[in-house]
Amino acid sequence: MKYIGSDVWINEISSSLVSKVRSESTTLEPLHFSYNNSSNNNNIKSETTTQRRTATTMAPSITREIVFFFLAGVGSTVAWTAVLSNLVYYTSIFGTISFPVLNVAVYFPLLPTSLAQAFWDTHYDAMFGSLGAFSFRGSIAFFFMCITTLLIPLARHSLPLLTTMTFIIGTASAILYGTLNQLASLVFPDSGALPAAYTSGLQASAGLVLITSLGTGFGGTQQHGGGVRAEWEFYGVISVLVGVSWFAFVRLISTSHSVRRSMDMRDSSLTQQDIASLSAPFLDDNSNNEAKESLGERMLSSSSSSSSLMDISPSQPLPTISDTDVTFLFLWKRTWPCCASLIITVASSMAVASSFNQTKSTNTTSDSLPRILFYVRLFSDLLGRPATLLFPPRSVSCVGLITAARLIFVPLFFLDVNNTLVLGDWGMIFGVAAFAFTSGYVATGIRQLAPNALTDTRTEVTVPKQSSLINVSFSMAVLLGLVVTFVLLLKK
Repeated sequence: MKYIGSDVWINEISSSLVSKVRSESTTLEPLHFSYNNSSNNNNIKSETTTQRRTATTMAPSITREIVFFFLAGVGSTVAWTAVLSNLVYYTSIFGTISFPVLNVAVYFPLLPTSLAQAFWDTHYDAMFGSLGAFSFRGSIAFFFMCITTLLIPLARHSLPLLTTMTFIIGTASAILYGTLNQLASLVFPDSGALPAAYTSGLQASAGLVLITSLGTGFGGTQQHGGGVRAEWEFYGVISVLVGVSWFAFVRLISTSHSVRRSMDMRDSSLTQQDIASLSAPFLDDNSNNEAKESLGERMLSSSSSSSSLMDISPSQPLPTISDTDVTFLFLWKRTWPCCASLIITVASSMAVASSFNQTKSTNTTSDSLPRILFYVRLFSDLLGRPATLLFPPRSVSCVGLITAARLIFVPLFFLDVNNTLVLGDWGMIFGVAAFAFTSGYVATGIRQLAPNALTDTRTEVTVPKQSSLINVSFSMAVLLGLVVTFVLLLKK
């Protein structure tokens, strides 16, 4: 009996020890013992199988997101592209000044919107969560763009009303441009596929506008293709296209695991920062130096206060430099070559594009050259963007050389507009095509190369900050190009 009792007592002790070990295994890393080579081989096979499964699931995932980014890009520009594509129609009603004015209405909101996003996007992302904030900004922009586009035919006889509606569309487009560029820079940041897909969608909207114009018969002069019914049909179809892009954006935000994971990583980075410091991003470099000095002092104090590194609690990680210490001035010093190339490229493109309605065909009986140049520019720009995936730019210096070389066409174009030099219709078409192709290539290449300049400061917070800085440079370049157009127009 005594032996049986002691046996039971031993069994109880052993079972309690086993349960204790199992409970502690949830907090401690498990110890792996290898008794033979077969178990190691099985582990290697299981890891290889897991990697293969991950690789096979990533491929369709990024393909799906490329499609969603492309469709969202189409919706970001299809509304104002539809307005500007009718340059011949609106010029016949409101005069030559109408096209530059509508360009201002489309592009002017870029500057204040990009500045607002640079100042406050991170602040509200930290308050409400990145996923919810991105979804809210995008949905609001798509909603106003969809409704305003549908009502544009009401302004067929009023340039101020048409300009106001176009301004609303331009503001919504600027919000989407900043939001989706930031999002594309966060998801798969080491791949240039998503920025290329989004920017390609921005230009691909011209194809849908052209098909809609041919299908409805709207877009010519007031005498040709200017019927009221055709106009309502044209803008009705464009509004539906905006709605489809809105749906693609919602699906991207709500169903993409990669987007959700990127937003979660961004939120985890933002929670470690002081929200108050986010409201003042434009600081000098002294903040970076002070942060580094305080980091060293904190590390020395933490090490001196502890007799051993084992005394530091795992739940309290060593202090690191906050992402808020990376100011816009610091980012500008790293990114200014990219910004300079973008400003020169976009300003020259806008100066040329906003003057298309001043071109005259060598065939005096045709007034279609401005529309031809408009679509040639957009399609050539579109082709230049995916070309960065086939022939990726090697460096910012390479992009800078292309930027300088393409400027040769600018004086030739304006000499032709002023009848000082005649390039001819085909000369203008091929010149605009080459000019726009390099524009799309440079603009997309800069988006792909810019994050490489961040090196050790590249995080889920600094990359969107840099994207906001590039957006500000883009908007300033657009306004600079429009100013050049107005100056040349007033001198005529």
